[in-house]
Amino acid sequence: MAVHRTVRVQHSATHPDRGAITLDGDTLTLVGEVDHGLVARWTAEAPADVTATTVDARAVTFLGSAGLALLAGLARATSSRVVLLTEQRVVTRPLTVTGLDALFEIRPD
Repeated sequence: MAVHRTVRVQHSATHPDRGAITLDGDTLTLVGEVDHGLVARWTAEAPADVTATTVDARAVTFLGSAGLALLAGLARATSSRVVLLTEQRVVTRPLTVTGLDALFEIRPD
């Protein structure tokens, strides 16, 4: 039985609206700018054994290489294909260019 937990990491105390990563149960939600700074905070503060079956990236405004690495690592750590909720070109384009889109079932919502 999976343990339900909620973890939220914001970009910074001075810029909380710039971006956030939230784990709620088996859904990881990405908001705003998912860049090196945000992913570094997530890596430092989130549990090491995070798995998610769904990633909600509908509110992402920027996805940097650290965000791509986060998504790839999450997909590779999960035994089933991860559902990625997004229509955002800033998310789908880098995934397609790098071939990482094959790791996800991409849905608009």
